[in-house]
Amino acid sequence: MSQTIEIFDVRENLPNNFLSLKYLPFYKTGKWNKLWNFINDVKIDNPQTIIIQNINELRNRNPKLSEKIEDLVILYNHKNKGNFSIIYDYFDELKTDSISDLFNDRPGQYGFRGDIELWEDLIEYFKNTKLPKTELELEQLIHDAIKKLTGTPIEEHDYNSIFVEKYNKGGMSGGVVSTKFWLYKGIPILIGRYKRITMYNKELR
Repeated sequence: MSQTIEIFDVRENLPNNFLSLKYLPFYKTGKWNKLWNFINDVKIDNPQTIIIQNINELRNRNPKLSEKIEDLVILYNHKNKGNFSIIYDYFDELKTDSISDLFNDRPGQYGFRGDIELWEDLIEYFKNTKLPKTELELEQLIHDAIKKLTGTPIEEHDYNSIFVEKYNKGGMSGGVVSTKFWLYKGIPILIGRYKRITMYNKELR
């Protein structure tokens, strides 16, 4: 069930000095160097999934570099189908009161229409559930919740989608939940946000 996930928050790692952002190869130093090696397919204990958070910050300040990185990500994902992947996530502010707070910023794209309904259902389901102590606990809680809400354990399903009648609000994929979306994007995004929260809490100590 579990997969190795690493995060890179662009917003937290941009140089304060705009000149260095514009003229110097800052993206080949420090934490950026690890990301740069990853998207250039340098195999150094690569995690299965890396989540680039808030790349829109770089798009606004250095569009050419952002475009270069995003082109490399496309090539990387095409080359490593089914083994390693890079996905994006965007959020304004991460609150730490409950698991439901991890769902506040919706993904830019879902798998099918039923995923939207399930996402909203999970917000309500986890409203009064505090964040767990570990990523594995969080992952298990999400899997258990999806099984309870849909009636199906997504990690054991033989197909890439399941139909949930209560989520059918019309449309071609109404009521259809993408197991692939949840296993390889939805849940990793939520774990990535959890990672960012725990990293931030450590930085405050």
